[in-house]
Amino acid sequence: MKSMILLAALALPMAAAAEEGVVSFEELIVKMSDGGKRHFLYPDNLSQRFADRKVHAQAESLEGPSAFAAGMEILKAAGMATVLQESGAIRIVLVESAGKEALRVISSVAELPANDEFCSLAIVLRFGRTRDLLAPVQALISDPRNVVCTESTNSMIISDYASNLRKLAKIIERIDVGQDATNWRITVAVLEGKDGVVSAPEGFDAAKLHEATGRTSFTFVGDGMATLSMGGSASDRGGKGVALVRLWGGEKLASNIRTSIAQDGSLMIDEFVILTDLAEGKTNSPLLQTRLGVKSGVWTVAGSLPGDGTSNAGRVVLVKAEPVK
Repeated sequence: MKSMILLAALALPMAAAAEEGVVSFEELIVKMSDGGKRHFLYPDNLSQRFADRKVHAQAESLEGPSAFAAGMEILKAAGMATVLQESGAIRIVLVESAGKEALRVISSVAELPANDEFCSLAIVLRFGRTRDLLAPVQALISDPRNVVCTESTNSMIISDYASNLRKLAKIIERIDVGQDATNWRITVAVLEGKDGVVSAPEGFDAAKLHEATGRTSFTFVGDGMATLSMGGSASDRGGKGVALVRLWGGEKLASNIRTSIAQDGSLMIDEFVILTDLAEGKTNSPLLQTRLGVKSGVWTVAGSLPGDGTSNAGRVVLVKAEPVK
């Protein structure tokens, strides 16, 4: 019995030493609050979850102006995240549930917070497709559920710690290049506003169609596709790519397209003309003539067409370009 008591007594200093440097959740919040200047919100059970993680920290790191940034790192090490509220308060949550919070959506890397706050970054792809980058992005973030893709705008909203979002944005920038594309597939579609019918290209933003036509329901008039050859290497792709797209549907239409490659590698449609597809040798006045830049894989409104005489329904022309290696 005495030997057991002696062993227990010897173990006490060792246990105390093991706990040295372990900061309690309450102590951490006090240090990060900077004398009450910052207000924190968190669920009651978070203190125990923090204690279970036994995160070690040097006391001096939680002193002075760097205390808040150091505290953010400690919370991150404990599997927690901070979310800025509209009121200015800072909510602390477990990282696995942070994606369910009302996060700030930031549109550029330059606007990401300096501290490692948990937030969302919106990235619009220029050349690649969101479906192709989804799996690689999911593998690089804290929780694979925290990425939302919108094919109609070819964009991704990714939620993670600000430091991770910065690194991820650089990786995506290196991947999302179009310089290897030697051909472009051009798809043209004509839609007509029509009550009670919904028939629009997959992935197109219905709100943009509504903005162009004033209607919420549409039907196809016709569509067609062609491939433009822009040369075999980066050095000889400065020339023009020309294509004729015949649109099949009710009214026979044709689109003459003349393109070039912009300095950033994107496709520029220098001339986009919609005509009635008459017999060879006959000519007619363009129904639509314009120029526009397009984002890879994203439907773009090129313009509208006059009525065909049988209906007052607005007709809108859409165009999409995708790089083909």
